[in-house]
Amino acid sequence: VVEPNPSTGIFKIEGLQADSETSILVYTIDGRFIKKQMSNSVTETVDLSSQISGLYVLFVNGQAFKLIKE
Repeated sequence: VVEPNPSTGIFKIEGLQADSETSILVYTIDGRFIKKQMSNSVTETVDLSSQISGLYVLFVNGQAFKLIKE
C-alpha cells in the first residue's frame, strides 16, 4: 500500500517483507530515473518533496504504482 496518494512528496509504503531486502525505484512518467532505495523494513518512506509536481512511477520489487505529487 502506498499512501497518501496524491501527496506533497512524502509517500509511505506499507506491507513490505521484513525478512528480505526490498528494491524501491522511482521514475518520472516519461521514464527518467529519479531514485533508488533499499529497505529491510515492513514500512518505508519515499521522499519526492524536492521533485516537481506531476505523475511518477514507483516500482517495489517490480510491482508498479503510480504516484501523484501535488
